[in-house]
Amino acid sequence: MATSKTFNSKREKTAVFGALAALLVLSFAAINLEEAKAGKEAQPIYGLSNAQTVSKALGAWGVPAAVLIQGKRVRGFYVTGLTGSGIANDLGLSPRDVLLTLDGKGLDSGPAADFILQKRNAGNLKASIARQRGSKISTINCLVSFQGYTPQVLKPKVRMSGEAPPQEAEEEVGGDIADRPKPNIDALEDHMLQLINRDRNTCGLPPVSKSSSLSRVARAYAEDMAKRGFFDHRDPEGRMPMDRVREAGIAAGVWENIGWQKDFYDFPKIVEKVQFNFMNEPPEDPTNHRANILNPRHRVVGVGVAVIMPRTVYCVQEFSNDSPP
Repeated sequence: MATSKTFNSKREKTAVFGALAALLVLSFAAINLEEAKAGKEAQPIYGLSNAQTVSKALGAWGVPAAVLIQGKRVRGFYVTGLTGSGIANDLGLSPRDVLLTLDGKGLDSGPAADFILQKRNAGNLKASIARQRGSKISTINCLVSFQGYTPQVLKPKVRMSGEAPPQEAEEEVGGDIADRPKPNIDALEDHMLQLINRDRNTCGLPPVSKSSSLSRVARAYAEDMAKRGFFDHRDPEGRMPMDRVREAGIAAGVWENIGWQKDFYDFPKIVEKVQFNFMNEPPEDPTNHRANILNPRHRVVGVGVAVIMPRTVYCVQEFSNDSPP
């Protein structure tokens, strides 16, 4: 499972779900897109906010969006990432799909989905999804067997960088996963830096250099979120990215990406999945994770990673147009 958030200096940009036995009934209706008066094709899907939210019940996260359907804009929940299981998996949701309704009710955020499903009794659950294929939008009507959803609270056990792993696993898991060795945090951070520059190079952009000072801020914040069990650009004391940078004595503007991923992969692959989710966001949104990574004005980045054994990773990226050491 995973989630992520992005922040820049102008705008601010968590996993338990019930078991389901799914029976999907899909009906596709291709809808031709109308052209805008200016002669260009109207954008079929666009984000309404850069504020990403997570739905624990769905096992998905995303942003509010609007979809052009038969000439009308319909609000929905644009999926930017999935945990690989949960109700979203049973519905067949994919990144870039827009969940329009659950149980006949409209929604545009993760908490809205959780609220609907928490109130819903077990039984058949209807949902409608919008999916873009080329220049067309298809609507998908789904019917799944829903077993109910009850929120739970996890209390993770955290391993800070440089410390020995906890004696107990985060949760009961079988096989080698519970006995995996602690990862090299420095190596994971270097790996994420390489992924950032790989993606920039693919898009014809110069690499960003590693800032040691911003990396210390990034790692400290990744560890803080993991230790205290929150996930937001604003910490429990109300401090934002620029506050943390200034407290560290750094005179630079920053654009912050944060993400967490829980999986059975090796730790480097978990880091890769975080970066993949960042880059799999809409390219036309100038305020999301992808835009921060591909900002041509950014010159340096600080990368921080924290691990909760045995299989959870928190990542923080602090980009800057300045060049703090």
